[in-house]
Amino acid sequence: MAEGGALYILDATAVLDACKIQACTVSTISGQAYGGAVSVRGAGGTLTLRGTIITDCHATMGAIASTKTSPTVVHSIDPRSPSTVTRGTVTGGAIFADGGSVILGGSTVSDCTAVFIGDGAAQWLNYSAGGAIYCDTWVGGSDRMGMLCLIDTHISACRAAMKATVMGGALGAIQYSVIISNTVISGCVADSASLRTRSAIGGGIYLWNSTARVRDLSITNCTTLASGGQTAFGGAIYISICWSVDMSRIAVLSCAAVSSGSREAEGGAIRISNSTVGLSDVNITRCVTRSASGYARGGAIMGTHSTVLSASGMIIDSCAAFSATYHAFGGAVGFRGPTGRADLRGVTMTNCTASSTSQTASGGALYLFSETSTVVLSSTTIEGCTASAERRDAYGGAIRVWAGSLELSFATITNCTAITEGGSACGGALYVHEGGNITLTHASVSNCLARSTTNLAHGGAIYIWSGNVQLSDTTLENSLAESTSSAGGAGGGLIYASGGRVTLTNGARLRNGDVRAPASATAGDDPSGGRLAYLTGTSSLKAGSITYILPAERGYWLPATLCQKSTEACDWQKWPNLRGRYIHSPPAGAIDFAEYPFACPAGTYAKDTQTASQVDSNCSGLCPAGHYCPSLATTTPALCSPGHYCEWGASSEVMCPVGTYQPTGGGPLASCAPLGTMRAQLAQ
Repeated sequence: MAEGGALYILDATAVLDACKIQACTVSTISGQAYGGAVSVRGAGGTLTLRGTIITDCHATMGAIASTKTSPTVVHSIDPRSPSTVTRGTVTGGAIFADGGSVILGGSTVSDCTAVFIGDGAAQWLNYSAGGAIYCDTWVGGSDRMGMLCLIDTHISACRAAMKATVMGGALGAIQYSVIISNTVISGCVADSASLRTRSAIGGGIYLWNSTARVRDLSITNCTTLASGGQTAFGGAIYISICWSVDMSRIAVLSCAAVSSGSREAEGGAIRISNSTVGLSDVNITRCVTRSASGYARGGAIMGTHSTVLSASGMIIDSCAAFSATYHAFGGAVGFRGPTGRADLRGVTMTNCTASSTSQTASGGALYLFSETSTVVLSSTTIEGCTASAERRDAYGGAIRVWAGSLELSFATITNCTAITEGGSACGGALYVHEGGNITLTHASVSNCLARSTTNLAHGGAIYIWSGNVQLSDTTLENSLAESTSSAGGAGGGLIYASGGRVTLTNGARLRNGDVRAPASATAGDDPSGGRLAYLTGTSSLKAGSITYILPAERGYWLPATLCQKSTEACDWQKWPNLRGRYIHSPPAGAIDFAEYPFACPAGTYAKDTQTASQVDSNCSGLCPAGHYCPSLATTTPALCSPGHYCEWGASSEVMCPVGTYQPTGGGPLASCAPLGTMRAQLAQ
């Protein structure tokens, strides 16, 4: 064992004030190397740094550290056959603690490394952790949680690397209470790629079985790099089995989780597993997950395995999940695994992309795959996001729900695209797979596009495979399904349902959808059908359906019928909420209405949203005499102006005949009296 290249503390207190520690190293061929600069041993130990600089310090095993090492350059191999090293751990390029307290204030740690070069891949217990700082209560066997506190601290260009699992390019903490304030972490790497090793976790910060309170943290240009068929998780931050992590005023810029092998890359900025995490006032920009031949999930954030995440005031911009030869999911955010929940409020996701060269791409902004998980989005905007596939299918330009429940309220989804050059494009905004359930309340989906240059394009706004979608006081509009190939076809300008069920209620609206395909197109159920929607089925799936449950928006109507007797459309045994309600279900096939429900015609009006006003085209009745109802969906009749008259059902006012006049307005033809008579009346 080698530890504490400059200072070793055992159950004691040390304070370093305005000091500089430079070019210190602990190195060993086998066993453990802890703390290139300082090692704090024992639960009673305390290290406090004030205005101190630690630079070019290293903890190494099976390697000789070179000074001023770039985080991307492999250390030189020790001549004593380091490949024979099979067991050991290397932690804390600058500082190591095993239960004591570490406090940094106004300090800088830079160019430090924790590096293991040997055959560590054979031993899963071997790891390299904390390129700058590593705190682990378990190393010393203490049952007491230690404390790590960083205030006004800058950590840069630090690196953890090993032929085994690598955790925390800047800092790692196991069973610690972590407090971070006004701190910058930049250019740090959890690097297993350059050593052809195993998993890389947490390019900036690694937290396991710990608590954390973080305020005013900036993480830039941090990376996890993994190869050799292993995983890359959390380009900036990795959180696992932590019961309380609270982060506020966080900025993460240009971080990445990169796997050059056949395994997955998840969480370009943050990866969370089996933890409870709160995020507020968070800005994540230009982060990416990238895998050469494995899954790429969650360009900004990935949550797995019973994660409970709450977030507010979060902005995610220009993030991406990319896989060269496999599937890509969730350009901004991804969730998978059992019994998790996410509650995201006031979140904006813009210009994010899920893309794959050889396989499918799903959910340009969000991907959910968990039958027992629920994601809630409120006061949320998703704009300019894309699911892009070169050779296979693209699903959900904004969101794909494979399984689980997604609830959106007061949400806007706009200008999103599912696009492919070699497969089908399904759902310009949303794609719902078997087992998926989506509810949109007080929401808007607009100006979205499903486009294929070689195959089918279905659902300019929404594609439903066999899940369920409910729209309440929600508008789908101005979206397009487009195929530019004569071998393709386009269906469902707003909705394409090859199974599953769409329910609309409380004023939900569909309008201005469109489909485009070459006149010579031959593929698809109806290459040019269903400007508004297309309902079809498959050999194994019952045809999709749309059911509108009144009330509609005021001023609109449907030929609805009372659901009393159980029928295919009125299956109240399966859907109890239908019984006793007025419903309408258009038949399967192409639906080419300009809008749905239908606007009350000019000359009628709608005084309320009562059933009697919404079950036929008369709505609340003809426009009353003395008034006119000039437009579709009139809710308040206009009073005829003086000199004009309006009969029952008028859509415009008419001038009184020559020689007559109506001085007060608001009357029928009979109120236009001869001029002489009227002058006499006015004179009295």
